[in-house]
Amino acid sequence: MVGGSSSLAAASPDCPRRSLDSLNAADPVHVGAVEWISLDRWHADRVVIIGDAAHAAPPHMGAGGSLAVGDALVLAQELREGDTIQTALQAYEARRRPRINWV
Repeated sequence: MVGGSSSLAAASPDCPRRSLDSLNAADPVHVGAVEWISLDRWHADRVVIIGDAAHAAPPHMGAGGSLAVGDALVLAQELREGDTIQTALQAYEARRRPRINWV
């Protein structure tokens, strides 16, 4: 849906009034469905993806950067402590997936 702030107000009646008032009524506003992309796994052999590549969060949440940093920290811990790369990658995903699913 594309329209001005009045269109946004009609589509989202719970949006704070001051947010809508700060928009110029003529400014175009795009409102679309929020989608979530989920992969069955985040690694194959010795290749792993983290952050938005593995689990893109909707942009309005502002969570992408913090989730990527959390992924990197957990991945580093698991690579340091794991017996093999494969078990480390499996452990990384097992630790991170509940947090990602919660967000």
